[in-house]
Order: sequence, then C-alpha cells, then structure tokens
Amino acid sequence: ADAVDAAPDGPAFELAERVLTATRDAATMDALLLASLKHASTDGARAALTRKRIALLETQGRFPEALPLHAQLAVELEPGDVATRSAARRGHAERGTPDERARFLGRLARRLPGAEGLDVVQELLDVRLSVDDKIGAEAAAKEVRERRPGDARAQRVLADLLEEDPRREAE
Repeated sequence: ADAVDAAPDGPAFELAERVLTATRDAATMDALLLASLKHASTDGARAALTRKRIALLETQGRFPEALPLHAQLAVELEPGDVATRSAARRGHAERGTPDERARFLGRLARRLPGAEGLDVVQELLDVRLSVDDKIGAEAAAKEVRERRPGDARAQRVLADLLEEDPRREAE
C-alpha cells in the first residue's frame, strides 16, 4: 500500500520497482503499476506510470495492450509533447489495425488545432484511403482542406470520390 501511494517517485515505490525488476516478476510489476495508476493524483504521475506500463507491456510483446495506453498518453495526459505523440503514432502505425490507427489519429487531430494537427489529419486521410473507407476519406480530406485551404491533394481526393459515386454528380 505504501508503494502504491508513493508512486511514481516515492522511496517505497522505487524499492518495490527495483525488487520486481531484479526478480523479473512482470505480473506483479504490472499489478503494482495498475494499482498505482488508480491512486495517482496528478496528470504528471499518471503520465510517468503510464510510460512505465507501456515499456513493461512492450518488453513482454503485449503490444495490443500498449496501444490504448499510447493513445491515452498522447491524447489525454501529454497532448503537447511532440515526442509522446510521435511514439504513439509510430506504435499505431507499426502494431495497430487500420481501424485502431484511424480512431487514434481522429482523437489526436481533434486535440491539435489548425496547422498543428495538419500532418495528423493527412495521415488519417492516408489510412482511410488505404482501407477504401470512402466516407472517412471524404471527412479527412475536408478537414485537410479546412486546415489548409486549397490543398491540392485534398481537392484531388474529393474530386475522385465524387467521380466514383454517380449519385453525387450534382455536388
């Protein structure tokens, strides 16, 4: 209980972490991190513990469990940290399904206004096009156009989508 209350930088937590690392008791370490996350009182503490849990899960090859944590860290806990966002984007690109990746990119794009999130929306457009999600691709292309009016690629994608759907000739 003392270790959980002192997480992530109290002496009891650090001792428990060192012992569990030395004994390679990943299951107990994961339980310690989960319990500590539930009791963390600041975003900084939650971010530090989430980073530790991501590292533990990825070391164990438990990538599907790490992806939502990457998303939480990038979107909720540290949206202003470029390195955190990059790591989360890379994790989703390498290990996530297109749907998981698109959901994450959509959430991240909503947190990053204007030009700051433009590259995220462009990546979202690429993902939507790669899985032939015409509705999602259209929405992403429109958002690219909103963030960068006159974007040639977004215009081309929208024109191609309209051309492919004869019911929308009036648009």
